[in-house]
Amino acid sequence: MRIITSPEPEIPELRVPPDLNPMTLEYVRARGEDGDGIERDPLLDGLGNAVKAANAVAKEIVAYADTARADHTVTRAAAALDVADAAREHGTRIATKLDDAVARMKTAIQALDEETSAPPRPADPHALALEAEIRATLRTMKPKERSDAISSAIANDQLAVVGAVLRGPAMLSGMTDAERELKRQAYRQRAHADALKRLTSYQKNLAAAERAGKAFVNLVLEAAENKLANTAESKRAARIKAREIVEPQTELPLEADDNGR
Repeated sequence: MRIITSPEPEIPELRVPPDLNPMTLEYVRARGEDGDGIERDPLLDGLGNAVKAANAVAKEIVAYADTARADHTVTRAAAALDVADAAREHGTRIATKLDDAVARMKTAIQALDEETSAPPRPADPHALALEAEIRATLRTMKPKERSDAISSAIANDQLAVVGAVLRGPAMLSGMTDAERELKRQAYRQRAHADALKRLTSYQKNLAAAERAGKAFVNLVLEAAENKLANTAESKRAARIKAREIVEPQTELPLEADDNGR
């Protein structure tokens, strides 16, 4: 009778994900004023450098896996463990670099978003009281009349009206949240055009970097957590535990008797 054996598991064939291409960030970066070259920005450079590092390490992991898969002088389990160990070691370092760059960008986006969300809050209590009256008046208007009034205030830099609309809850001015956000974008375009371009660029690059980070983590997991590597890791852990059990324990010195012997 012919005995059919299952083929020995193999190291997965890995590929560098398209989302790790550093050009996905360069493409959405704002251009310089002269239209030539790319505007330099430390935060964008930080994201770009992190993605470039992830791309380079991803290529190394893929190449290492290809070499291990082609090397039949060692067992498949040993080769899979080598690939898994290398992927984890380099993956942790690069993932930390990506997380740090993403965290700095998120902090900058939050600060820029708050800075450009509305005109400065007035310190005068009378001005604050006036904002409440403005919202109450806007709330009584018909939708088109209210929208036109706010658009006119933005176009003419009537910051008391603009601030009243953008700082208070939307319903206090008779608006929906979506309507209020459209007016906020119009205000940003009018009063903070350069900051709005930067904010938009930051947000697009952040999204691209987060996609790159997810793709990198998935590649590392594919290299380190596949069936062959997991089985080999379990066996290695079992061997280590068994060795600890059978190895002789360090003998403690005998206590001296009353005579010092």
